[in-house]
Amino acid sequence: MTFLYKLIVLCQEYEIIPKDNIEQQLDADLLEAGIIDSMGVVLFQELLSEKFDIDVPTEKFIIELRTLRAISDYVQLQLTEEELELACA
Repeated sequence: MTFLYKLIVLCQEYEIIPKDNIEQQLDADLLEAGIIDSMGVVLFQELLSEKFDIDVPTEKFIIELRTLRAISDYVQLQLTEEELELACA
């Protein structure tokens, strides 16, 4: 399982993103497309903190991490190789 897929599954479990049209959501601007709102950003921050012990400032989400792929890439850079393997298991 890729980390991006794992992140999508977690987002669906936490009801951050809808379960349909995932392929279209990968590179969509989550905020601009209305997939998530400010509460969705907060939920995403909680998910990343709880599951991966990563704290992402709100500004970083709003400015840089606007797609699922960008969020996945960012989180993967924050994790050690062992943590990433565990996350994908």
